[in-house]
Amino acid sequence: MAKRSGLSARSGSIQAAIVAAKGEGAAERKNAAKGKSVRSEGKTVGLTVRLDERTHDRLRKVAFDERVSIHSLLLEGIEAALAKHE
Repeated sequence: MAKRSGLSARSGSIQAAIVAAKGEGAAERKNAAKGKSVRSEGKTVGLTVRLDERTHDRLRKVAFDERVSIHSLLLEGIEAALAKHE
C-alpha cells in the first residue's frame, strides 16, 4: 500500500473556512461530517489545495472544536459554493 501524503488532510481547509465565514452552526458541520449533505457518486478525484499557514491553523481548530474531519469541512464548503452558483 502506498504511503499517503498529508495533502488530503490539509485540503479540508477550504470548506472549514467557507463554513466558518458563513457562521453556520455545529449541527450543520456535523451533518456534513456524517455525509448527510454531501453525496458521493461513483469514482472520486484527488485534489491538492495550497493554503497559507494561518488559514490552515484556523481550519484545524474548527475541525478539532467541532470534532469533525478537515475533509468533511472541505466537502461541506464545496457543496455550499456550488449551491450558491446554481
